[in-house]
Amino acid sequence: MANKIRVKLILELRSAGMSRNLIASTRHISRNSVSDVFRIADERGIGYKDIQNLSPQEVYRLFYPDKHSVESMYLDPDYERFDPPILENICLMFQLSHGCPLFRPPSLLV
Repeated sequence: MANKIRVKLILELRSAGMSRNLIASTRHISRNSVSDVFRIADERGIGYKDIQNLSPQEVYRLFYPDKHSVESMYLDPDYERFDPPILENICLMFQLSHGCPLFRPPSLLV
């Protein structure tokens, strides 16, 4: 998986007066990534002062909301369709066969 762009660092260095090429070469970040951050910041009117109190992860999600998002190709099971004893057995069989704890459906936590 590709590394996440260090958006907060790029904006901090930009506010200190560093150029795109200087940021890219000194921080070993591609010039395209630095230019992309500059472009998005300019389009949205975001400067380092606007994001300095946010975590690097929050800043990244602000700039790239769709990248690195957790997605599942499976729908959540409809636990209400299973009888609790059957669901309990399914969970137990999974735990025994895989040797790891399993998510407990809300209906079994009651």
